[in-house]
Amino acid sequence: MTKWLRVLAVALAIFASTPNANAGPLPPNPHMNWGYMTDANNSDTYQPIQPGYSYQTYEWDDTPWFYFAVPANVETTTMNWETALMTASQKTQTDTITGIAPHSTAIWIWTSPDNWPALRQAGDWFVHTDSGSSEGAFTIKEAPAPVPEPASILIFGLGAGGLALFRRKRLK
Repeated sequence: MTKWLRVLAVALAIFASTPNANAGPLPPNPHMNWGYMTDANNSDTYQPIQPGYSYQTYEWDDTPWFYFAVPANVETTTMNWETALMTASQKTQTDTITGIAPHSTAIWIWTSPDNWPALRQAGDWFVHTDSGSSEGAFTIKEAPAPVPEPASILIFGLGAGGLALFRRKRLK
């Protein structure tokens, strides 16, 4: 028994010490043409890639945040949020970011789709800007299956119990 516990402990130690190359803080000098999917607004932490997925992975209830560079002297930029799962009429969700303060050098900002709860769909998403050609990709996981209400379980249990009593009484 202790041999198996030791093997399990070693396996867990190896698994826990394996670094996730996509988790952790953003690089100190982010590349101007790349966008970064982060875990929250004003966060400098990558959203991690979960096992079995190709892109940064968000849970169903999470909101994706895109961190990207706005080139010097640009005061308006357009964000395109796309997924292959959208219908032709909603192929691209476009958000225009206006009122960016005048700046003589590039600045970095965070953004998320304006109407994310209405737009959200499970699957792979791609985001890009019209300024600086920043791009990103992420995955929204499927919505969790609904959990039965306690009342439903109680009614089911009472019904099953009633059937069992009826059958037992009938067999006697």
